[in-house]
Amino acid sequence: MKNPEDIINKIQQAKIDTRYVLDGEVPVRGVKRVLGVWLISYIIASLIIYFSTQYFMSLYITDGFDGFEITRLITLALFTVVIAIYYICLLRTSMTMKEKDFLKVFSIFIVLFSLLRMLFPLSYYMNFTVLLQLYNTFPFDIVINMIALIFLFNYLKDKTAFISIGMNIIFVALMTYVFSIVMNSSELSGTLLSLNDMLVVLRDNGIIIIVSLFTIILSMKHRKVEI
Repeated sequence: MKNPEDIINKIQQAKIDTRYVLDGEVPVRGVKRVLGVWLISYIIASLIIYFSTQYFMSLYITDGFDGFEITRLITLALFTVVIAIYYICLLRTSMTMKEKDFLKVFSIFIVLFSLLRMLFPLSYYMNFTVLLQLYNTFPFDIVINMIALIFLFNYLKDKTAFISIGMNIIFVALMTYVFSIVMNSSELSGTLLSLNDMLVVLRDNGIIIIVSLFTIILSMKHRKVEI
């Protein structure tokens, strides 16, 4: 026999789903919570990897200690955990069916974001040479991010998504322009080299993904539903 409390909860949830449909509202509370928790975990993982890379790089320069193997394993472990956090939060967060269905499909982008960060360390253990070369010459991460933003806009109907998409386009254009100059010039200024290094760091650490998705999540507005 089913628990009466579970039946009551399902009835209440059905009422909430119906209210959003009748009012023409887009429920976002669950989406905002799940994406917010995922983004925080993604940021924490990125910071740990960045600082551990810098630390082992300094050790290699001063003492000759090669700790990059540790960094690669940390990267693989952390971004596997990031994917797990998203799905755990999705399962445990109370939300409408519309939100749950959306987040299930959106999980494709969440997995791709992590896999792209895991691509470089995985290339040391698997033959991903061609794929890695393609990644280094084509901004797959930015393209996937823009598709994810369009997908979010289709659900939220929030024009803030276009601001984030614009940021991605400007970043790709700037990175392409600077990279072309670096590759085709015999003499380079320190400023240009610093700019190129900064753009590489921003891309490799997923900063453009973090900023654009943070902008969307921050702009999400929801209305309290009273039954």
